Amino acid sequence: MKILINAYPHAGVEQFYSLLASTIRADRTENMNELAEGSEWIIWKKEPVISLGNYGEDVTLCTVIREPAENIAVNVCGWFTGKTGQIIYGSEVMKKENIKEGLVLSEKDIKFINHQMMVYKSYMMCAILNKDLKVFSTDQMKNDPIKTIESILDISGSKHKRDFGNAFVKRGFVDDEVNKDHYDMVVSYIQSTEQYQEILKLYNTLLERI
Repeated sequence: MKILINAYPHAGVEQFYSLLASTIRADRTENMNELAEGSEWIIWKKEPVISLGNYGEDVTLCTVIREPAENIAVNVCGWFTGKTGQIIYGSEVMKKENIKEGLVLSEKDIKFINHQMMVYKSYMMCAILNKDLKVFSTDQMKNDPIKTIESILDISGSKHKRDFGNAFVKRGFVDDEVNKDHYDMVVSYIQSTEQYQEILKLYNTLLERI
């Protein structure tokens, strides 16, 4: 069992990992740190190019996709709180100048959102190019986490006993809290752009592979 999960930030890749790992944790006896040289692992990444790689037949490559405006807006709203996603010495690096108070998008905000739409589009295009990529959706994790976990573990050939009574599995997908006003403002802007229509078509193309 080797599972490589790759997705745009806040699509649910970390939670997908937690659900998978916690389901079989009690039955695993090796490589609990998920080192890539191990005989089995579950590893998650957030880089579009990961989806273009050719991996061994023993590696199951999958992605989690989430509706574009929703996904990008949650990611942008995290940026509006000053979070950078970088960790140094165990502490998250913050940028106070990114913290947003008002309800008007600045030129800097719009540039960042446009850049994130471009990045999201890259994730979708890379995923579409790799025909071997297994596709799952955030909605699947929200609506039926157990069936979703069963599916990817079956695909990977995992023989581990599965514990669906684990707290992580019971909890399912838990979204990050966001400022609702900021979120609605960002979603509205994204949906008003031509780029959104382009990435929505790519997203729907991937949905057809689920």
